[in-house]
Amino acid sequence: MTKIIKLKEINPEIIQLVHNHLREGEVIAYPTDTIYGLGVNVFSPQGLHKLAILKGREHNKPFSILYSSVERLLSDFSSVLNEYQKFFVSRLLPGKVTLVLPAPPEKKFPPEVVMDNHVGVRVVAHAALNKLFESYENPVTTTSVNPSGMPPARNKGEILGYFKNKVSLLIYDRPVRKVSVSTVIKVAKDSFHILREGAVSIFEIIKKLER
Repeated sequence: MTKIIKLKEINPEIIQLVHNHLREGEVIAYPTDTIYGLGVNVFSPQGLHKLAILKGREHNKPFSILYSSVERLLSDFSSVLNEYQKFFVSRLLPGKVTLVLPAPPEKKFPPEVVMDNHVGVRVVAHAALNKLFESYENPVTTTSVNPSGMPPARNKGEILGYFKNKVSLLIYDRPVRKVSVSTVIKVAKDSFHILREGAVSIFEIIKKLER
């Protein structure tokens, strides 16, 4: 049965509960600064298998991953990023973007989150959520709460309508007023390319880089 937890009621005991569910290969749902996301431990084969079944998505479409801070992200990816890419990360994150970066070979990310030796990463502008995950040892997946081909869930009723008893925990904040996915940007050695338009426009991106 899906256990519902209000984000504003998070305490150390609940944080430990959430972390234990992730360690056990369970799927959780959580709010972000765009839409609700589905999370499993990135290094849990069991969790990734459950998530793929829930989403019903193609094997060649990887899941993005969520970090609790820019510092943790840069630490994990420092071996493969040059100064331009690190600058890009520091200017655009936290925010409503997914950055597609080279995969650091020493991290051994599973194939479910890697495509063409690149990984999509997020750090959301959501302080309470970041606090929830800051002491967890691994990144978690971040993908919209919906079966592939269906609209993203906007509220508790829609989340449970899609995945009641299939998601172990629902960390609930508030309904999503406007469904807007993250902008997906591939960051090369000296340039960037928008793969999916979303919540952040090209004009906002350029403004952040020039700031």
